[in-house]
Amino acid sequence: MLLPELLDQGHDTDPAVFDGDIEISYGSLRTRVQWATAWLIDNGIRPGDRVVHHGRSTAAFVELLFGTICAGAIFVPINNDLTAAQATHIVRDSGCRLVVADHPERHADSTVPVLTVDDFSRSIERSRAVVTVPVRPDDVALLIYTSGTTGSPKGVVCPHRAVGAAVSAIGAALRYSSDDVVLCRLPLSFDYGLYQVFLAFAAGASVVVAEGIQDLRILDLVVRRSVTVIPLVPALAQILRIVVRRKAPITTVRLFTNTGARLA
Repeated sequence: MLLPELLDQGHDTDPAVFDGDIEISYGSLRTRVQWATAWLIDNGIRPGDRVVHHGRSTAAFVELLFGTICAGAIFVPINNDLTAAQATHIVRDSGCRLVVADHPERHADSTVPVLTVDDFSRSIERSRAVVTVPVRPDDVALLIYTSGTTGSPKGVVCPHRAVGAAVSAIGAALRYSSDDVVLCRLPLSFDYGLYQVFLAFAAGASVVVAEGIQDLRILDLVVRRSVTVIPLVPALAQILRIVVRRKAPITTVRLFTNTGARLA
């Protein structure tokens, strides 16, 4: 399955993304992705061009992600925790044509256009067009950079075929269903965080983007959104242990997954 096809798995009225108090259905998301695709093309983005997102994980991130790949371009997420020098390196190394950022001042020296996330969200609403760009399995979908702990961040090239194969293999093991609600506190710039969006959409499930939520509010969010799946890294698992000791409500969680290192 190619990545643009993931958007077709959910029913129009089913929730696709929860972002704070915002709920976006699959039907609304498909429409906004169409607008984003058309806006990117209208603003000179062509197949093979790189589009950078540098900011928090939000619904706008998901719209830009799918708008970029549906335009035949390559999505490049930058982790908010990277230094300014590392972010500048990625922008230059990727050869991007556009940067969408929470804090455009971090890219004051950029030689390519820099747009705020809010401006991007408002701009696509004026597009209202529908554009289709054919995507082939060997086309590059993502350029995901390493964390830079052992040197400058290095870009990992991810074609549609490879990403689709990974989604299929991981999905077969985890078996998400259309009834699942996946809490993604992991940054979407992190590969396993990003794959939660793909895995959820492949099953017609919902994803809750919650990067940066305060530790003590995690369980409240789990209960409020009836979360059923929580992807972990060991640090987040430790936080949940501490929070549950203080307050242990009954929840709908059926599955934890883990990556990064073995759990204690």
